[in-house]
Amino acid sequence: MSTSGGAPMDLLERALACSTADEVEAAFSETREGATRFANNAITQNVSRRTASITVRSIIRGRVGAASGTDLTPEGIAEIVARSEALARVSEPDPELLPLPGPQSYAAETHWDPAVEAATPGIRSDGVREATRLAAADGLKSAGSFTTSTLGAATANSSGLRFEQQITQCQFVMTAMSDDSSGWSQSVGVTLAEADPTACARRAIDKALLSREPQTIPPGNYTLVLEPAAVGDFFVFLSYALDARAADEGRSALSGLRESVVGTPLINLYSDPDHPVAPAFRCGEDGLPLGRSHWIRDGRLEEMSRGRFWAGKTGLPFTGKPANLVLAGGQSEIQDLVRTVERGILVTRFWYIRFVDPMKLLLTGMTRDGLFWIENGEVKHGLRNMRFNESPLRCLSRVTALGESRRTGRYLPCSMPALRVEEFQFSSGTAF
Repeated sequence: MSTSGGAPMDLLERALACSTADEVEAAFSETREGATRFANNAITQNVSRRTASITVRSIIRGRVGAASGTDLTPEGIAEIVARSEALARVSEPDPELLPLPGPQSYAAETHWDPAVEAATPGIRSDGVREATRLAAADGLKSAGSFTTSTLGAATANSSGLRFEQQITQCQFVMTAMSDDSSGWSQSVGVTLAEADPTACARRAIDKALLSREPQTIPPGNYTLVLEPAAVGDFFVFLSYALDARAADEGRSALSGLRESVVGTPLINLYSDPDHPVAPAFRCGEDGLPLGRSHWIRDGRLEEMSRGRFWAGKTGLPFTGKPANLVLAGGQSEIQDLVRTVERGILVTRFWYIRFVDPMKLLLTGMTRDGLFWIENGEVKHGLRNMRFNESPLRCLSRVTALGESRRTGRYLPCSMPALRVEEFQFSSGTAF
């Protein structure tokens, strides 16, 4: 990993050398992304984007100031450091401030594919052309993107801590559309091979064809089969409620529930930055290493996330915030779960999810791009989309079957299975 201003650790060392603060921490972040976008069965853009920045946190007599910038020249870095120190001098003392940690040990696993870094617009365009050809052959329009990314992070502080890591990510996503239906699919992973445009396109096309002439059903509680993308976007909100301090202070939907049963015995939820399917950066707050944290084990809320200050105050281990989210799955395919449903609904994905009541972890949102009626174990026809009012916490106790896990996640890297959930509450229909 290198930048126009030098290697990341060299840039951070330069920042530390400029500092006159009592303590200083510098963090580097970089994204290199190539994207081929398409719409109406034609490529519309080939885009290359690079963003790199440094954030400096200066500590002066118990006061903290932070500043960020994208000018990575020596002069630019010196200016970032100076701004952070100026802010520290005028800030109020931080009563929860802890000394910066010293050198740490980090896992050595790599989550890197050279083929992703070397991927050209031509390689991405070949995959897109085949996907759009398949859509056109079935009389459908398609839109989506093929993206290859390299992500870099590094941290250094005046107490000797040094951290650096790179991750690659490759994603193909496609929506296939007719006049009255749509179907969506996604392939995402660490390696170029995991983004399979042809297979992804066929899934989206099949959904769009099957959901033509959608029917309307009344609002109510239904048995659902949630595909992994829907599970990831819905249950990621649970990770926001895992904060131990908020729970201990009575500000969380999980207040008073630690060590309580919150789900069926099928539920095992954890975070692990070195998970092979959904890896994340293994450096957390103040550069401390993140390990595996098992939040829910066999349906029981076993652990909650704690920062450095709250860990010290409670005498419990530091966990850091969830860097990713993994819900352990089973071996069943989605079709196997469908076959167990007498009357219910298959959900491809959700969108526009928002909080209704954070203290109950109550969410609202809508289905999108593939909603289907299940009867006697078979998908019968498409449905008009529905709006839900539901809580991931409530759903944990209504999970009755798990499918095979897949990489997904728009907000955090996730590995999620398909789920069968009972009594999921749809509050109304939608206009599309």
